[in-house]
Amino acid sequence: MDRNLEVLSNNLANVSTPGFKASRPVFETVLAKRVAVDGEGAEGAPQPLGERRDVTIADVGADLSQGALVETANDLDIAISGDGWIGIQSAGGQRFTRRGSMHLDAERRLTIGGAPIRAEGGGDLVIPEESYIVVDPDGSVYANENLVGRMEILKFNDPDALQPVGGGFFEGNAAQAEPAEEAEVLQGYLENSNVNPVWGMTELIRTTRIFEAAQKVITAYKEMDDKLAREIGRI
Repeated sequence: MDRNLEVLSNNLANVSTPGFKASRPVFETVLAKRVAVDGEGAEGAPQPLGERRDVTIADVGADLSQGALVETANDLDIAISGDGWIGIQSAGGQRFTRRGSMHLDAERRLTIGGAPIRAEGGGDLVIPEESYIVVDPDGSVYANENLVGRMEILKFNDPDALQPVGGGFFEGNAAQAEPAEEAEVLQGYLENSNVNPVWGMTELIRTTRIFEAAQKVITAYKEMDDKLAREIGRI
């Protein structure tokens, strides 16, 4: 339950983070055996009273649905409309993102989160000085009217092929991807987080109440154990 609270809190903390994808806990039922407190078998083993099914978090996945696209009128902001991911070259290797806040580093490379955007076919997108930037819907980048290169925009048909690694970046095998021909790059826009704040807050309150109720039950059982221990001590 505490893991679910952690996931919900992280989602709400990133409700205003551009391109953020909400995490979703994946639950599964676990078969457990109930054991008698005082019943013992021939070999001294506790006798099972039956079976029950508990629910636990098996994994935490990402909701990859598109967030709302918001116009910013900033030439260094881009958003992907449709199924596509921007390839970037981080220190940890190739990563993918839908964060669209671009910057120019000291070498005048287009970057996202400090990592250079990958050009289609490899390499960086370097913008000459005193140039204005134009990004076409297909990801082609122009400095003034000169083509600099085309952004690597890929799509993954298997949603499990991408795993979040923090900072709005995802790890995936580019060999399992293909060019996102139908995706459009919109300059002067950003994609908002896809976290639904109303649902997230409601779920956080509900989970917190369940957690508090469970704590009260544990406290009650502890008090019963303490009382039983005191009573036995008087005999």
